[in-house]
Amino acid sequence: MCKLWLPKPFRAVAYAIAALLLLSVLPLQAEESCPSSSVLQGAWTAQGGEIQASFEPERVVLREKGLLRAASILQRQPCKLVVRDQGLRVTWTLKGDAHSLRLDRGKDAIAFDRLPQVPPTLDISPLPLPPPGPVPPDKVKEIAAELRARDDRDQATRSNKDQRAAVIADNIHYLREVVERYGWIDIPRFGKAAAAAAVFAAKHANDVRLEQVALPIAEKDARENGGGKEIVSVLVDDLLITLGHKQKYGTQLDVDEHGKPYALPVEDPAKVDQYRKELGILSWSDYLKKASQALFKGEPIRIPSPEE
Repeated sequence: MCKLWLPKPFRAVAYAIAALLLLSVLPLQAEESCPSSSVLQGAWTAQGGEIQASFEPERVVLREKGLLRAASILQRQPCKLVVRDQGLRVTWTLKGDAHSLRLDRGKDAIAFDRLPQVPPTLDISPLPLPPPGPVPPDKVKEIAAELRARDDRDQATRSNKDQRAAVIADNIHYLREVVERYGWIDIPRFGKAAAAAAVFAAKHANDVRLEQVALPIAEKDARENGGGKEIVSVLVDDLLITLGHKQKYGTQLDVDEHGKPYALPVEDPAKVDQYRKELGILSWSDYLKKASQALFKGEPIRIPSPEE
């Protein structure tokens, strides 16, 4: 077999060219690789730390803009995940390897780096709180009055986005301090208005860990202590959407890219009125009419199809 012989200067040039070609190909190969489920599993952080994600077998837990939520995985495809995120069915494209990941959500693309372990900031479980116990009467009066006042400030700033954001942040800070000492705000100890104000503070702050604690207590208060049943429906739906599912009662609304209002997808459109009747609240059509007048200047709210 005849070997190709090149003089040393030419051989050096040939080696350099080969090395450059190899280096130019390797990053492209890594960038174009499709990470497997096992590679994705675990925690990732966006460059700069503004977004974190934890890939689990059936969902992706995300912290974005300081808020926790989960997107349930509906389908796995090569280089893609079909997920339900914030109520909507969307497709994410993923490229990368065990160390770096690029997630394209259509509206944006995020570069992630691997974290050695799942950080506490991605813990989406219910916040551990003490069980409800006795509270001094003067403290009950103080907390109930403060929660009602804070709810009033929240409502008064609805038209001022920046001002309301500051009010909501302050409210949830106060609420966390109270419930971490006394347990969740219930009707028997604090009264209906304070209990409702606590739920609204958690919901408006999108505090999913607190909302999970609040739900069973709000349900019990609705059954036994005259608590608001509409509050329960809103809390159930908000949690379902935040945890990567469709809503049940049809309370959560949004606007599309054209500014038209619609209800986020529901578990079963044909059964929404049955669920609402069982809970003891307005029919879905009556609820949507009220919401249309209150929020969208009377513009009809589109009902989602079962396929959405």
